Amino acid sequence: MMRSLRSHAGSLCQATTKNRIVTSNYQLLVYNTITLNVIVGVEKIMDKILTTRSGIHVGWPCLNHKGTPLYPVETYLDDGRIHISFHDEASIMRPVYDPMAPRVGLNYAAKGQVGVRITGLLIPVKERQDGLAGNILRWLRTGLVQRNVNLVGTGRIHKPLIALLLQRQGFRPVQKASVAEILNAPNEGVPQIRWLHHERDTRNTVGGSPTYGAFYTLVGSPEVGGYREPTDPSMVVALHTQFLPPGIEG
Repeated sequence: MMRSLRSHAGSLCQATTKNRIVTSNYQLLVYNTITLNVIVGVEKIMDKILTTRSGIHVGWPCLNHKGTPLYPVETYLDDGRIHISFHDEASIMRPVYDPMAPRVGLNYAAKGQVGVRITGLLIPVKERQDGLAGNILRWLRTGLVQRNVNLVGTGRIHKPLIALLLQRQGFRPVQKASVAEILNAPNEGVPQIRWLHHERDTRNTVGGSPTYGAFYTLVGSPEVGGYREPTDPSMVVALHTQFLPPGIEG
């Protein structure tokens, strides 16, 4: 059984990566409603799931990461978000929602735009230094092109390392009211930043979430009216702003 499953998974992966898949059928089919309780630390998160299905079965290619195929699972939530998470080959036949699996989040664009936006990226701590985040972002952009779905930008990005990844892949911030330098990027915990320019005060800055905790640790003043010079220009990011992908003018 396991051998046949591997063979089936391999053929699906090969077929979807070799053939151009053009589809705009990104509509939600509601099969059931599930309420999932997840304990993270001392906090309970309630995610209302509308449906979960194998991404391979609806045309997504597998993600090859360092020689290991990872298979996408689509999960539709009741707030309009779509999580695409990555799992082993068993998920093709039995897709499940694992909130701690590596994933990228999407939702449909609004305000007259046609396409999807990236709402977030979650990478487990043990995989943050091996390039998985960049591979997921490249996989997503390639897959959307194959499906003839426009990527119009991102939601508001608060996490410094996600902002840095986006910038390094050619995304541009819509605003630069909050510009920071990342001082360190630990394998565990949150990065330290210092503001180079920050027009907001602490009452108007989203520095964390009830679910995932603080986005960063601030070193120095919470408000900077001018522009400071960075110690390392390669670690400068815009925060608390949306980003536009390459080729889209804002």
